[in-house]
Amino acid sequence: MEDDPAVRQIVRVLLERDGIEVDIAEDGERAIALLAERRYAAVLLDLLMPRLDGHGVLSFMKERALDTPVVVLTAVSDSPDLDPHLVRVVLQKPFEARELRKVVSAVLEMV
Repeated sequence: MEDDPAVRQIVRVLLERDGIEVDIAEDGERAIALLAERRYAAVLLDLLMPRLDGHGVLSFMKERALDTPVVVLTAVSDSPDLDPHLVRVVLQKPFEARELRKVVSAVLEMV
């Protein structure tokens, strides 16, 4: 879930090359709609998104008792209020492609 179209496309291509099925949400409201429709092995989440930010998505996940592991992708340097039960990794933007692939692979292995 990422608001920047270029980053969304790069993330999709990188993960699909690794055989990972990817759904994309351009904002927090769409992310919640997707999370309400199906279960995911992991969620990549930007904290700064339009219409509903990443904190709102995390609140939705917590309210619904979704235990899907979350990888936060953010340019925000400090986010002390992230739920450690949901958020497994925080990747600072900009991040390296191999770093993203490694983190996602590790999170998926935990599931």
